[in-house]
Amino acid sequence: MVIDIRRDYRSDQEIKIAQDEKDRMMQEFLAKGGKVEKLKPGIAKGASSLNYGGKLQYTEAEIKAQAEENKE
Repeated sequence: MVIDIRRDYRSDQEIKIAQDEKDRMMQEFLAKGGKVEKLKPGIAKGASSLNYGGKLQYTEAEIKAQAEENKE
């Protein structure tokens, strides 16, 4: 038996309620004049602090290249 730790164990009804709640909150945000903007891929500010060594696994150029490759 394979155990999938990423599996969502909530019922379909709970998932639907959660999505409805997210949709409602997004509509409220947009009604208040909020704006959603898509950002370019890149390294988040402070990302190196997430690694114990303080060195990032990928460079900024590698991340942008992977994003372009996945876009196609």
